[in-house]
Amino acid sequence: SQFIPSFRSLYPNIFQRVVVEELSESDCEQDDWDNANILDSSKSSSIDCIDDDFDDDDAFIDANIFQNRLQYLFQKLLRAISNPESPLFFFLDDLQWADCSSLRLLSSLVMGQDTDDNPMCVCFVGSYRSSEANINQSLVECIQSFEDSNAVLLTSISLDGLAKEGTCAMISSALKLPARLVRNLADVVHMKTLGNPLFVRTLLASMVDDQSLSYSFMTRRWMWDSKAIKLAPLPENIAIILTQKLRRMPREVQEALSIAACFGLVVDKECLKILSESSEFGGLLPHLDYAAQSGIVADHGSNYVFTHDLVQKAAYDLIPEESLDKTHFSLGLQIITPYSNERSTDELQLTSTTFIAIEQIIASRCREIPNPTFRAPLADFLVKAGERSIEMADFPLALKYITYGLDFLGGDEAWGSNFRLSLRLHEAACLACYLNVMPRQVMTFVGKIM
Repeated sequence: SQFIPSFRSLYPNIFQRVVVEELSESDCEQDDWDNANILDSSKSSSIDCIDDDFDDDDAFIDANIFQNRLQYLFQKLLRAISNPESPLFFFLDDLQWADCSSLRLLSSLVMGQDTDDNPMCVCFVGSYRSSEANINQSLVECIQSFEDSNAVLLTSISLDGLAKEGTCAMISSALKLPARLVRNLADVVHMKTLGNPLFVRTLLASMVDDQSLSYSFMTRRWMWDSKAIKLAPLPENIAIILTQKLRRMPREVQEALSIAACFGLVVDKECLKILSESSEFGGLLPHLDYAAQSGIVADHGSNYVFTHDLVQKAAYDLIPEESLDKTHFSLGLQIITPYSNERSTDELQLTSTTFIAIEQIIASRCREIPNPTFRAPLADFLVKAGERSIEMADFPLALKYITYGLDFLGGDEAWGSNFRLSLRLHEAACLACYLNVMPRQVMTFVGKIM
């Protein structure tokens, strides 16, 4: 993947040149642009965007206009960079975890491919776990709309676990033995794993670790005791196997993996480097390199990636539940401290690393900062993150960031000690509540500003 050119290098400033300039040059499209000009209103005071005759329906329409504008811009972008000679291909993994905004955007792109004389030449491939899809009702409705539409060519492919013959072939290839010799082992493995290829590999590795499967140098082949394997209390749940593999590792490696698991499936190395310089989380990188050699995580250059979400969950579960909040808070504070030291709030800049730190602090569910010197920098980071989220049309996330910023700064008590930042937070809170169609909360914040 390192040899594949980046999207930005292939299409520098494509969004500005192709989408925005096209819109500004089109008279009919300019009308839509003007009607949806919410970003401009976000630059002014939140009081200016509240009319005396505040109407819930008007707020709902304005929020929808913003969403429709974003969807329309993405459609224009894809039409500008795709053609029959160079079509685009998108693979979307784990759709069962997608939020409503992402699914609405996906639906607008898929359903809007053939709406004019310049169709998008795009193929979307999405994957999700059918066992978890029903939990996400928005995903169910999205798929149903594709199935009911005559404009979408939809192909559904169900990927079940390997059949017994497939499991037997996989083990035969791994052990370099004829299928007839491994069939009894394959039957046991298939029963335990239901044919999931990852689980088959994990179970075989655990059998090697406990020596129920071993290589014989005398016979020059893999050997196993079928009777012992059948009688052994092999765990039925593959997550237990993964946890046992983690717990057989050195304690320092386990601790490093549990810290990495706090960040999710993908762990940014830049954050880990900052943590490694602290006394509390020192030495993370060498231990994660050891875990990468064991197949628990994969080293992808600038990131470590857990090989599966069950592996990440098994590592995360190593942290005692009563210590989770404290761990998340300490991680976020350690990462964000270098960015806030010796800087005024006007100089603080948002980066991908500071966003990660903010998410860790929010994950701790902490609403108060014990050290008062960190309150203003954290609140400033959060209001900037909220304003950035508004620009990206992620209004619920923006409201969450701004609400935490108000709590961290000290609420109403901060007016006297930090007037400018408190005013900025309250104005941003007005706009965020307005865009989330929360009129009562808007008027509450307006009252505090007045």
